[in-house]
Amino acid sequence: MPVLSCVSDLPPFDFKDLAPNPFLNNFTYEYETSEPGNLKIWLISLSDRNNAELIAEETDLQPGVYQQTKSTVALQSGVYALVAQFNGGIYSINLVKS
Repeated sequence: MPVLSCVSDLPPFDFKDLAPNPFLNNFTYEYETSEPGNLKIWLISLSDRNNAELIAEETDLQPGVYQQTKSTVALQSGVYALVAQFNGGIYSINLVKS
């Protein structure tokens, strides 16, 4: 009898959407997890790498699609990276504040 196995091609974490980009006073980001785990997300200025802000931290996050909005009124104009650490992996996406 043949053995069937199911292998998922989904990465453990994926930034699904980021809007608007460029942004002014806030942006909304959406991400998906395909397995349970722990998540931290930072917003890092690429012009001043010492300027990093932890904007999300979740423990025991379950698989699913999540959406959050970040206010950026106090940020300087420039290029930023949204960086996620999920179950030991690092994922990032760049964004611009006008």
